[in-house]
Order: sequence, then structure tokens, then C-alpha cells
Amino acid sequence: MRCPWKWILEVIKLSYRLFWGFLSSRIGFKVIFTIIALLSILSYQTIIHINNPIAYLLAYTINNIGLGGLMVIIPNVSLLIFGKLVG
Repeated sequence: MRCPWKWILEVIKLSYRLFWGFLSSRIGFKVIFTIIALLSILSYQTIIHINNPIAYLLAYTINNIGLGGLMVIIPNVSLLIFGKLVG
């Protein structure tokens, strides 16, 4: 029997990646990268300074959402910079 939570989590991850892709096409790479960098810094600082398991889980989740956004926007920017011949 398959675990239903795994399917639900995959759908949530997919929705965040679609969100980052939509946002990237609307406001541009530099703004999106800045937002993701700020999310990563915020989550890192939260993990370092707060010893609360719930805050750790929230910071870990926020960091993974930002990393998923990088996985969406970096290939498009690489294509724009290097062209179709590379890769």
C-alpha cells in the first residue's frame, strides 16, 4: 500500500515550482534571486539562533521552497546567457 502523504507532498512541491516559474516570467530573474537569497538568509539565521523544533521545521521548509525556485529559474537564465548550443 502506497503512502498518501508522499503524493500530497509531491503536489505541494510541484505547486511551489509552478509559482516560482510564473513569478519569474512576470518580475524577472534578479528580483526572484534576491527574494530567494533573502529567504535562505532568514532561514539560516533562524536555524542558528532559535532552538525551537517548530521554528526549525518552518525554516527548513522555507529554505527548501527557495531551493526549488532556484531549480526552476536557473535553467531558463542559463539558456538566455549561453544559448541552445551549450548543454
